[in-house]
Amino acid sequence: MSQWQTVVAIYAAIVATGALALEVRRWVEGRARVFVSVSPGMILAGNGEINEDKRYLVVTAVNRGSLPTTVTHMVLLEYKSFWHRWREKSSSAALVTNPVLSGYPQNLPRELPPGSEWKGIGNHDKSLEEWIATGKLYAGVYCTHSDRPILEKVRKATIKENVS
Repeated sequence: MSQWQTVVAIYAAIVATGALALEVRRWVEGRARVFVSVSPGMILAGNGEINEDKRYLVVTAVNRGSLPTTVTHMVLLEYKSFWHRWREKSSSAALVTNPVLSGYPQNLPRELPPGSEWKGIGNHDKSLEEWIATGKLYAGVYCTHSDRPILEKVRKATIKENVS
């Protein structure tokens, strides 16, 4: 084999490896990627009014991928330890059946196109506060692109009381 044939073969191998790497990257990124955030202790504010009588747990799911997915369930799961969380073995679970404010239409199931977000709302009452205080509570959603829930740990809300 002559020297120029060796150079061409090396060049072809580099190009083929680069093309394979780009295909793997496209395959990994070419899916729905849902990210969840949780906001406990939220109050309603709107139309110039603030209602501090009731607090809510708000779960936001954002599809940052390139394919659509469907949000099917909003859940609250408690895990005893990191090991249980890793194995997806929850010790307690709750399903939020209609995660919207009363008077609004049901928002589940809901298609989540790329670049869009979904919000679910649940009541933040004393029993939820006790559950959050354990430090083992996760909130999240189930979507059609995955068999596992997309979860975020619920951290204790820092609520400042009005001092007059």
